[in-house]
Amino acid sequence: MKLKLKKTKLFDLKRKFVSFKIFLFYNLNLILDELQETNKGLRDDFQVVRTTVQTLDKEKDRLCGEIDLKSEENLHLTQEINSNIRRIEELNMMVAELQTALE
Repeated sequence: MKLKLKKTKLFDLKRKFVSFKIFLFYNLNLILDELQETNKGLRDDFQVVRTTVQTLDKEKDRLCGEIDLKSEENLHLTQEINSNIRRIEELNMMVAELQTALE
């Protein structure tokens, strides 16, 4: 009788263990599915970020090129203004000399 009781308990324990393994396997699969979905979302987000960064890099390069062109244009205009200022000063000196000569 004791042996039969032990066998019954052992059978119940085995059944519970198998049930627990099935339960655990099912839950682990659910967790795995959730993690895979989260991972896919993160990959998609990462791809969006990568594309955005590439777009911003291209825009930055374009804008840097425009800044370089504008800087060169600004330098040339500044040089031209300085040249014109010197010319005006020369002409003012000539006018002053001519006025002095006329007096």
